[in-house]
Amino acid sequence: MKLQLQKLKLLNFNLSKLLKLVGVFLIVFSFGIKQNFAQSPCDDITEIEFGETYTATLEANSGYWTEYSDGGSLSYSGSEKVFKFKPTLGGIYDFYLYQGDKKVDFFLMSDCDPNSTNLTGSTDGYWDGQSSSQPHSKKLDRNQVYYLIADMWATSGETTISVSISINKTPCEDITELILGETYTAELEPDSGYWG
Repeated sequence: MKLQLQKLKLLNFNLSKLLKLVGVFLIVFSFGIKQNFAQSPCDDITEIEFGETYTATLEANSGYWTEYSDGGSLSYSGSEKVFKFKPTLGGIYDFYLYQGDKKVDFFLMSDCDPNSTNLTGSTDGYWDGQSSSQPHSKKLDRNQVYYLIADMWATSGETTISVSISINKTPCEDITELILGETYTAELEPDSGYWG
């Protein structure tokens, strides 16, 4: 009788350990499934038309990416939104970016990939979205595809961002009136003309 009781206790102990291991495995396995089946932001790209305003809602703690090439030391836990555009004219473009109620940063990248070339050009590697009235300006090349990625840095709540991109000015907005007898110079760059 005593031997049977010891065997039963040992079986109970081993069964308890086995159930704990199975529970840990299921938690790890289900987390892995969630990670593997999370939707890439590249599956939902919005193509931008210049001069139009676009909005998107970002949520905390639901991001696909956390870091960007040349993007500083911040870790982005929130969701992302990717915008894509291809200027037909080279020149200076203004980016009107607004983060809404939470902290969101914006990255200008060469591809829909956080490890692609960061083209933002700021010392931080990103543009903040604190003011929609103060644009970030950047010289863009004609016929090159660009990706603007908004990523939420805040760790709680959600926010609605807005994005608008427009060409800074036309050549007709920068006319030099000539005075006879005076000499004038101008710097011109290849593949950056307004009229192609």
